[in-house]
Amino acid sequence: MRILGINISHHPSVCQLTGGQVDFYFEEERFNRKKYSLPPFKSGKFICLEKHLKQKPDYVIYTSWDRSIPLGIIPKSNKEVTDEQIINETTLQIEKLVGEHNYIFELEHHLYHVYCGYYFSKFDDAICIVMDGGGAKNVLEFPSYQEIESIYYIDKSKCIARYKAYSDVRYSRSNTETVKHINGIEFNFSSRLSSGMKFSQLSEEIIGTSEEAGKVMGLASYGDLNGTKQEDKARILQEETKNHTIELIRKAISYSDTKNIILSGGYALNCVNNYEYLKHFPEYNFFVDPAANDTGTSIGAALWLERTLHDN
Repeated sequence: MRILGINISHHPSVCQLTGGQVDFYFEEERFNRKKYSLPPFKSGKFICLEKHLKQKPDYVIYTSWDRSIPLGIIPKSNKEVTDEQIINETTLQIEKLVGEHNYIFELEHHLYHVYCGYYFSKFDDAICIVMDGGGAKNVLEFPSYQEIESIYYIDKSKCIARYKAYSDVRYSRSNTETVKHINGIEFNFSSRLSSGMKFSQLSEEIIGTSEEAGKVMGLASYGDLNGTKQEDKARILQEETKNHTIELIRKAISYSDTKNIILSGGYALNCVNNYEYLKHFPEYNFFVDPAANDTGTSIGAALWLERTLHDN
């Protein structure tokens, strides 16, 4: 079975999967030479598809963070189109290249991060921690909340959600927190920002754009925990988010006896803090998803669909 996964959020990417193995994977930014690019829309096309898509896929699966949620840190240009509009244009592009095809769009952003990290880890089983502000299906009476953290157990036959944290991305900033247990999953609803969102916000303050979170993480190395300079703010945030992630890892460990831990999602690109976790949990095997940001969700979506179709 041939499956094409396409990420249409920021950092657009394409992955072709055949029989559960990746045939090719391309980040569109490598072709259009635009850092932090958006998916092509109106008159634009995926350059990587034009160059490399030669065979008709059995299925195409799209993934996004969900543009229907008004994220305050997303540039205005990213709000002017819908996921459906981008999907429609890309579908037409693929039809012109290889013919008509079936396509699927499911908002399971974090789940796709899990599948991508697991594929590359080569672990038999693992607990996967996803730290990202990406979209997921609306939950119960909390339709305006965005998934920011999740914990899954995954092995070769199953993938089970154990914990999901959601934030009110309209930024109501209330101090209320709600915890619910549904079908064996712990749900946490609050108005706090994810660790990655906090770095994006500080990037906006220091650099003038929310898209330089990585530079802010690097700036933290020059800061002081007791200072007030820009680098000090970065250092303080680095320490704060590190301690939060350590607690998240402790929570993950409580869900399984496995000694394998996978980190994925945009915040897993925080290399300095990733090293710190090894010191706190020396008896565990850590693996960081090599495509931890949204580019990897095209891989994960294709892998998820391949397993789902196989199991059914």
